[in-house]
Parts: sequence; C-alpha cells; structure tokens
Amino acid sequence: MIIIFNPVLETQGNQRLVDFMGWNDPTRLSGEYARTMGEISGGFIDYAIKATIEIDGYPAKDNGHVFTDEEYLDCLADSSGPNCALLIDYPGLLDGSGICSFVNRRKISEVWLWGGPWFGFYESVQAGPDPIATNGPPIIGTSCDRTVDIMGFSYERGLQEMVHDFSHRVEGNMVHVFGPRLPDESTPWNRFTLLHAEGPGRGGCGTVHHPVNSVGPINDYVNLTTVPSSCDDFLNYPNLSGTFVDVNCTAWGCTEFGYLQWWLRHLPRSHSVTDGRLDNWWAYIVRR
Repeated sequence: MIIIFNPVLETQGNQRLVDFMGWNDPTRLSGEYARTMGEISGGFIDYAIKATIEIDGYPAKDNGHVFTDEEYLDCLADSSGPNCALLIDYPGLLDGSGICSFVNRRKISEVWLWGGPWFGFYESVQAGPDPIATNGPPIIGTSCDRTVDIMGFSYERGLQEMVHDFSHRVEGNMVHVFGPRLPDESTPWNRFTLLHAEGPGRGGCGTVHHPVNSVGPINDYVNLTTVPSSCDDFLNYPNLSGTFVDVNCTAWGCTEFGYLQWWLRHLPRSHSVTDGRLDNWWAYIVRR
C-alpha cells in the first residue's frame, strides 16, 4: 500500500506540494523502485502495488501536532521550529487509517509512505506482534497481528535514496539474524560487511555507508584504492571458497547508486540452511 501525503497549498494557488516545489512524482518513483528491486534481487522480490492513497494533508507527529501549510513551509526555510524534527505517530497512522486491518487480512505486507523533508519518517521501520529494529526502532502498540514493513520515502529525493533506505533495512534484518555487527569474521554477516581497514587483506563487501575499500568518511563511493575483497565469493554462499579479488570503486562505477546495487546483488540467496539460518538472506528482509 502506498500512502502519499501531498497537501494542496491554498495560499500558493491551490498547487500540490510536489508541484509547487518542483519535486519528483512519487507514483512514477514507486513503479521504478518496484522494478529495480525485482532486478537487484534476481526476481525474489515481486512487488504488487495493491492500493495507492493520496492525502491532502500532513501526517500527525508523535505529539499529535499536524502541520499547517504555513508552518511546513517555515520548516523548509528554517528547521528549528518546535515541530519540524518530530517523528510521525506511527501507531496512530497504522490503526487510525485502517492499515493494520489490511495487514491482518493478508492484503498487504508493506507500506510505502511518501512525503517531503521534515514529515517525520524513518527510512524503514517494522510493526507487528514481534517487530524488530530496521532503520528505526520497532513500532509497538498497534493492532497489526502480522509483520509489516514501513518504508519512509521523500519525493524531494529519487530512486537512489529509496534503494539506500532499503539497504539500511537489510542491515537491520541481518543484525537481527546474526547479532550485532563486529569488525571480525565470527559470523557470515561480519564477513560480508568486513572492511579492508578492519581486517587488512580480508575485506568482504562493506556496509551501506562504507564500501570495502573505504578509509575515511562515510559514503566514500568514489575511492580508487584497490583492496582484496571476498565479495564475489558470496555469490557461492554458503560454499565460500576463500577467494579474494582486487576491487576499487570501478567495480560499481564509482557512484553511490552503482555501489548500492553492487552490494545488494551480492546478498546470498541459496535454497539451503546453515546452522539453523536460511542461506537466502532476502527471505529475512522481504515477506512474500
């Protein structure tokens, strides 16, 4: 289910916020995202968009406050206002809009929220009877009796940022499966995310913010430093051969979007089980 918060600005000639600001079309981006994730996952993900709801308004924040048009435009100009940085009321949205009823009837398993800067979305959260931390903390206190993943997208941004949001969801789920990430090779997830700087000569693929050859600040996607990497070996998971191949940013085209796709395409998706855990990591990340 896609929910687009796109208020009509009466004081700006009754233009929708997206049009007034010249931002991106969320419906188009949703279609592109669905197709892209299907390709990246090798067909494991096959999103079917069951409903799209566009709302002339803003979501309630977790203190119950709802922006006026004037207040929201003020937040864009100066985000120091008392309600700008507040998160939304996730339980109120899920139950108040009937989303949990759709989840409980097995009509949907994901919700994609669309809004602008300062709307108050996490990149990814999860609700249900036993929710886990993905990008944000578990959403508790709802009537959802099945797991539902909630993505928070911004129509100020684009497809790259949507895939970035999903990649953090991957990290949250795999930490839940294998335990907190450590800079060692004690778990398959640690090996997958190991940086060369953490284990010289033993690097894996890296993390969302740090490619395997990263040595400095986050989002260092253009680093031409060449390091050994076992990332390609994870295409054989769980039958890792111990092979390392020299890589630098040219492996993913030296762009953030290229890196995220490269990183996600190396996630294991074998039809086996090792030590009680699925070898298809996608099955932990997306409910089908």
